[in-house]
Amino acid sequence: MRRPAGLSHTTVRPDVDFETYSEAGYLWDAAANKWQAPPGASQGKKGLPIVGAAVYAQHPSTEVLCAAYDLKDGHGKQFWHPRMAPPQTLPAGVTPRPTGSVMPPAAAVVPPPAPAFRMPPPIPAPARVMLPAAQGATYEQCIAGGWTDALLIEHKMMAA
Repeated sequence: MRRPAGLSHTTVRPDVDFETYSEAGYLWDAAANKWQAPPGASQGKKGLPIVGAAVYAQHPSTEVLCAAYDLKDGHGKQFWHPRMAPPQTLPAGVTPRPTGSVMPPAAAVVPPPAPAFRMPPPIPAPARVMLPAAQGATYEQCIAGGWTDALLIEHKMMAA
């Protein structure tokens, strides 16, 4: 909505604040019975800071827990949660989804980032370092000869 402001105009935009739940950027560790950071996440960071807002919002587990909004239409601040009926004061072009959450017009939706930016790169597998006791044999040669990782480490032919 455009309004006069001094010698020019200003655009008044609605305010919306969502409280959400999403499992994006978390991995469930059943053995430890807790959520873990994804591989490659720095310093154990999890969730939204790791995957970004677009991936977080589009994850299949995402739910809107509640929303507070002011559409600047004279109705003032309003509150909504999923057990309530969809808001009736939505502006043209904004439609409620079947779950009851509000979806902006397609042009206003931020596209997800390129797949390369969705998750940090995985941590590379540790390199197998052969020690002098292997007398120049490669890891592949030792394995082909019947050695196992445990035996190579036990005989100090490979670093643990």
